[in-house]
Order: sequence, then structure tokens, then C-alpha cells
Amino acid sequence: MFTRSLLLCAIISLAGCAALNQEPPAETTPDGLQLMSNDDFELLYIRPGSDFSGYDSVFIAAPQVEFARDWQRRQNTSDPNRVTDRDLESIRQMISDQVVEVFTRELTEGSGYKVVDSPAAAALILTPEVVDLDIINPLNNQSYRITVLAENSGGMTMKAELADAGSQQILLRFSDKSRGRERVDFRRQDSVWIRSENNRLLRAWAQSLNDVLNRSNSPG
Repeated sequence: MFTRSLLLCAIISLAGCAALNQEPPAETTPDGLQLMSNDDFELLYIRPGSDFSGYDSVFIAAPQVEFARDWQRRQNTSDPNRVTDRDLESIRQMISDQVVEVFTRELTEGSGYKVVDSPAAAALILTPEVVDLDIINPLNNQSYRITVLAENSGGMTMKAELADAGSQQILLRFSDKSRGRERVDFRRQDSVWIRSENNRLLRAWAQSLNDVLNRSNSPG
């Protein structure tokens, strides 16, 4: 019992040291963006003097999607063929399509921007990136063999940049990590639920971006 208590104290102490040693985010980035206080994003940087009121359209670049470290290996622990490389590409495409769909809808309805197929000189370019993607159930052809029960659907980190199409100058950059809603019971992680949770996370990020843009466009 004494040994276990010592081990627990050591773990807590190491965790505390790691938190204390974590460096605060830089106030400015090498390309001139300024750290902003924001409750919705873990990190939000904006170029000083940026005025988004002069833009009426947004071009959404094809989102990049990367899985969490060792995700495929972990999924294949019990079955080496459960998640193939082809499955990875299918999931990347699914998430990429969801990002474009959700941000298109929210930017159009929430901020009045027109989402265009190609960037005009006076447009904004949104470059989204999903990293650390950790879906609990891969939802591929092997899924029928396994019923996956979990407290949440998994998580992801969203990183995005907003740039002026004419000058290519980055005006805004944010990053934020989130997970599916925690449940007190275990839920079957099927495609309908996971897509719904992904949409909820993406919608929250898109709405938070709208809030930032709308505040910057407000007089005063």
C-alpha cells in the first residue's frame, strides 16, 4: 500500500512538473500574427489591423486530414486487416467532405459570405486541416464483424488559416482540440452517430470562426 501511494505521488508530481514546464504560446508568430484572447479556440492569432468587412466571398481549400499517431496500428491489434490503407483514404475523404460541407453552410448562413469554387482577388482563402483524428470505429467493410461500444465517438484537432486571396497574406490562424460528447453509458458507435458528432464538432468551430469575423466587422 505504501509503495502504491509513493508511485501515485510520483505520477502526480511528474504531471504537475510537465504542466509547469509547458511553455506559454508565443505572443506573436514569425509571420506577424498576434495572439488573441478567445474562449472558443485553444489558440487564435490575428494579423493586427485586419479588416474582414471588405470581403464577401470565401474559397475553401481542400482540407488535409491526418490520423492520430499509431491509429491504424491500434485499430488492427486484434485483426491486421481491419483497417487497410484504402480505408484510411476513404475516411480522410469523408472527413474532408464534412469539413467543406459544414464550413460552407455556416459561413454562408452565419456571416453572409459566398463560398466560391475559385478564389477571386478580393476573396478570403480558408485552409482547414484536421490532425490527430481518432475515430473510435473506422466504419469500413470490416465493421460489421465488431460492435463498438464507447463513451464517445473519438476526437480531432482542427487547425485553419484565413488568407487574403490577392496578397496571399495570412490574416488569421486558429487551432483547437475537441472530442465527442462524453456519455454516462456506452453507446454503439455506428456511422450515423459518428457523423452526427463530427458535424457537431465542425459546426462549433465554424460558428466560433463566424463570431470572430463578425466581431471584427462590427463598428467600434
